[in-house]
Amino acid sequence: MKTQEEEFFEISAVARLTGISSHVLRVWERRYGVVDPQRSDSKRRRYNRDDIQRLGLLKTLVDHGHAIGSIAKLS
Repeated sequence: MKTQEEEFFEISAVARLTGISSHVLRVWERRYGVVDPQRSDSKRRRYNRDDIQRLGLLKTLVDHGHAIGSIAKLS
């Protein structure tokens, strides 16, 4: 059985999908470690679907008044 290759997304696509700006994505990664995207050979961020789902959930919570610093480490 052949394994399906994982699909990756660049930061611009993740920004569009989640509604989180590229700048905020980078800040959340650096300050809070919300996700740890893989890097391409050229050092560009490569997000997978799990990263996008997590970011979307965090964005929803932030939009409902929760501080990113208090929810960033939640599983």
